[in-house]
Amino acid sequence: MRVFDVLENYLEALLKLIYPSDLHCIVCNKYLLTAEKYSICNTCFEKISFDKGIFRGPVAVGVHENPLKKLVYRLKYQDATYLSSVMGRMMVEVYKKEELKVDMLVAVPLHRKKQKQRGYNQACLLAKYMGKKLGIPYIEQNLIRVKDTDVMYNQTREERWKNVEDAFSVKNPQVIDKKKILLVDDIFTTGATVEACSKVLMRAGAKSVEVMTFTRGVNSE
Repeated sequence: MRVFDVLENYLEALLKLIYPSDLHCIVCNKYLLTAEKYSICNTCFEKISFDKGIFRGPVAVGVHENPLKKLVYRLKYQDATYLSSVMGRMMVEVYKKEELKVDMLVAVPLHRKKQKQRGYNQACLLAKYMGKKLGIPYIEQNLIRVKDTDVMYNQTREERWKNVEDAFSVKNPQVIDKKKILLVDDIFTTGATVEACSKVLMRAGAKSVEVMTFTRGVNSE
């Protein structure tokens, strides 16, 4: 086992010790008297709008509304990186349920400037966990964001598509040549970002690109 893997396993164990998700609900922080699925209390679990398979497009765990919305926000903006294991586990179950078959996982990248500011890429954390549990290679730093795009939460659909135009590139096309790829991100809204990434991957030689996100926008049908 590589030194990096040992350190990574140690860090994961340390985070579980500091943030024992099996003791408190990861959404509302309510104390759990018994072991609950995903460490989410029954009250919060019943509020989740899980995807029923009627959505034509990227596969997602559920709709981007609370409690799932809260988990995305905490992972993305509050440094709650330990949540990636629980969220990743939910995505793994959806992957198996949908009977997806891919050769490798690729995460939607952040621009190096933004990733340096945040300290991590939440999509990478999810994809890395999924790859580890599914036994599928996770390819990092091959799909890159070459343009530091504007924040898109307050942009119109047209502005979002224009914003990500020519924003991505593939460093080594040989790695993905004729491969079935699962593109992973935290949330799907208009589809502008994953569409831009998918086009770049296909042009670089990928055989196919499936998309999976943790949540999807309420009005993204």
